[in-house]
Amino acid sequence: MAAFLGKGPSLVIGAVTGFLGLLSLSLRREADFVPVVLISVSLAFSLYVLAFSVRAEPWLELAGQQAKVRGQLLDYSEQEYQKYYYRLRVTEIEWEEGRVEPAAFTLRLSSHLPIYAEPYDELECTVGFYAFESGGLYSSQNVRLAQGIPLGAYLTDYGGVTVIKPEKRSAFALIPQFRHNIERLVNRMFPEEEAALINAMLLGKRSGISADREYDFRRLGASHILVVSGLHMSVLTAFLGLVLKALGLNRWVRCFLCSVGILAFLVLLGFPFSATRSGIMLILFLLADCSGAINNSLNSLGLAVFLICLANPLAGGDLGFSLSVFAALGIAVFHPKIYTALKGKFFYTPLWRWGINSICTSLSLGLSVTFATLPIQLLVFGGLPLMGPISSLLLVFPCTILLYLSTTCLLLSLSPFFAPVATAFVFASGFLAKAVLWAAEKLAQLPLPFGAVSAGSAVCLVCFLVTVWAFMFAAKRKKAVRLGAILISVGVFGFACFLEQESLQGELTLAVADAGEDSCVVLMKEGKAAVLALGGRQTSAALSLLDRCNIRDLELLYLSDDSWQGWENARRLLRSYSPQQVLTKDGFYLEQSRKPVLEDLVVSVPEPGEAMTVMEDVTVVFHENRVTLWAEGIPVMIETGGSGPGSCGLLITNQLESQVNSPFTVLQTDDIIGVEETQRKGFCLLAAECRVTRLRLKAGEISFRQDEN
Repeated sequence: MAAFLGKGPSLVIGAVTGFLGLLSLSLRREADFVPVVLISVSLAFSLYVLAFSVRAEPWLELAGQQAKVRGQLLDYSEQEYQKYYYRLRVTEIEWEEGRVEPAAFTLRLSSHLPIYAEPYDELECTVGFYAFESGGLYSSQNVRLAQGIPLGAYLTDYGGVTVIKPEKRSAFALIPQFRHNIERLVNRMFPEEEAALINAMLLGKRSGISADREYDFRRLGASHILVVSGLHMSVLTAFLGLVLKALGLNRWVRCFLCSVGILAFLVLLGFPFSATRSGIMLILFLLADCSGAINNSLNSLGLAVFLICLANPLAGGDLGFSLSVFAALGIAVFHPKIYTALKGKFFYTPLWRWGINSICTSLSLGLSVTFATLPIQLLVFGGLPLMGPISSLLLVFPCTILLYLSTTCLLLSLSPFFAPVATAFVFASGFLAKAVLWAAEKLAQLPLPFGAVSAGSAVCLVCFLVTVWAFMFAAKRKKAVRLGAILISVGVFGFACFLEQESLQGELTLAVADAGEDSCVVLMKEGKAAVLALGGRQTSAALSLLDRCNIRDLELLYLSDDSWQGWENARRLLRSYSPQQVLTKDGFYLEQSRKPVLEDLVVSVPEPGEAMTVMEDVTVVFHENRVTLWAEGIPVMIETGGSGPGSCGLLITNQLESQVNSPFTVLQTDDIIGVEETQRKGFCLLAAECRVTRLRLKAGEISFRQDEN
């Protein structure tokens, strides 16, 4: 909450709750529930304000400036959007006039070319600073601040990059080098896609996962499999415990060595929030187990969150950390009850008891996590995949076995003596990884429903669900009230999804996705869609739009951008949809590798000025650098390039200096241009402000709505 509100409101809330807590404590003369809660809230907000003032605020003023910096590289590069990203610990800043200032902050440095350096090498380069996107519940700025990165930067002089090797290598450099060596070992043992999956599950290195595979898991609601979290930590701890038990060690020694192993693994990973939360809870469980005490999951979760936020008060701005905490809370509260209810429905014999137990456990875990993380998913993602628990049921078990096999394979491969034995585990791990990827791909191609709600409905729905669940836990007749609360919650959520779906499909809608400097425009009505512009660096923007709106029939796909981003957008869309007609711009570069993707599809090039009916009462005319359509009495123009002068009722463009006159304009930018600079009428869409703008066209009138998804 503090990360969402910012420094000013957090300071006020911290002061007010602190005063009320001390006042309440002085009146009651005992530390009961209310004073403790108020003082805890005050401490949390105050720590956030202090951390923000010290770690972030002094450096945010550098945004928009250029300077020469000197610092240490903290890790190897990560690749994303055809760029290389580095974490650089800045120690000095040199300005143009020769003034040198000491500094102590971390940059996220981007470069179109790789920098040939190793972790903890000194780097001197000229960069341009920029601030991350702010605003929203979990903005890019909050996420980066949680990671200890207040600013981003890009290289402005590639020829002026200087790498200085240290005389003595730091001991801290051994950690990223060891992690990098393990990643390379996995890459040598397995094919590319299987290696990427194993590296993501063992090391949290998701950069090797292709966009297609990542989208498959995200569409299934199983993205947590690709992040080192409670599932992975529990499996690896159990694996280590089995190995130590096989060696005949007593309980105290096993618990101690498992705790040491957990800490070593966290050091290797770099202490990511979700893994750290799970690691602390596992260590507390091991301590309770070896001492004979009863472990309380809720107390362990509370202590883990307290320690993480005490060490890094900005951690609350990380979405993964919040999802991890709520998922653990759901497992602690809901899992035992759901598991008991599911298990009681089956009459089974000992011959297949293990299978039923496994199914009940996986299903109850999936439902528990879904219930607990529902508020965050509604507020941040605007809904959730309705088949998430079923997908987890099908994928979690084979992924658990894959973790056991790949860990054994790596441990054996580290020693040349055991290398021949590791061959069998390499084969088994590779086969199972391939099976998991195949299953995820086939499941993602099914018409899986997405429960979407509007931003306003999400807030109201979360408030309602919190009230219902609070009443459920406070009621005395727990069993009847619990069942009623669950049924009411499911019914209200389903009704909200139904209303959103009806509003999306009932009227003619133009959805404009944030795709950077290029247009991504989708026309939708009554479950059918036509993609009229498909550009931008976000290669899943159009695909996510269609999935979110549960569109199954794609009438038309127009390919006007033959860049690698435009083609990647088209390829990914055609992977899931078979449009009735595909149109390409005249001169569209269709190289040999692209032709198989368009096989069995009707592909044609429209003549300049040719008109065609795309949907009922919607006529579209394709020009060289623009698409014009008439719908509901409104002339709409989509500029895909420099198209010259004109006029329309609605303009969708990425050109600030467009010569088209329009009373209503949707302008896509690169986060640099401000509203006051456009001097355009109507509405200006900035990429930093929203993700999707939906424009409703009806009877000559235009209404719009902004969504984060």
